[in-house]
Amino acid sequence: MRIANYKEISFAFGKTPKFVLWVQGCKHNCKKCIAKQWQNLEGGEKKSNEDLIKLIFQSKVEGVVLSGGEPLLQYEDILILVDLLREHNLGIILYTGFSKKDVEENYSKILDFIDVIISGQYIESKNNGRGLRGSTNQEIEFLTNRYLEEKDFFYNGNRILEIDIKNEAVSFCGIPPLDANILFQAGK
Repeated sequence: MRIANYKEISFAFGKTPKFVLWVQGCKHNCKKCIAKQWQNLEGGEKKSNEDLIKLIFQSKVEGVVLSGGEPLLQYEDILILVDLLREHNLGIILYTGFSKKDVEENYSKILDFIDVIISGQYIESKNNGRGLRGSTNQEIEFLTNRYLEEKDFFYNGNRILEIDIKNEAVSFCGIPPLDANILFQAGK
């Protein structure tokens, strides 16, 4: 599978620690995409599902967030991964730019493995700065009860933005709040 990046432990997506996996490649071209560098279908790094599973299990997390890029463009690999995650009782949250209808018609098997799906393209004018979706047009569907007690957080919670600095690289995890004006400058 081609991946863009990952974060071993994040608290930006709920009350419990989650492994966040950003999959490389996207064709949606949402205006104001925050991850344009992850749109290239040939970019990123290749990792086997076995390697990803090892990383996830070493992290000792409760769940996994799949985002991107567009995870469903690597559907067969994602299906194998979520099947392995489900076997070990890990929670799964899937972000996709496809509509729920598109997922049901073209990628329906994945719905048997995930707990929450956040679907639909990002629309900047519908970003209310709240919750775990980029814009209010995106649908949140709880397919299991696993994260149901956090429903209000998914829709209206304060967004958390985690910033990591490693080996002169800066990355962030989470959905940026509307007022997140962050300026990074290299020191002299």
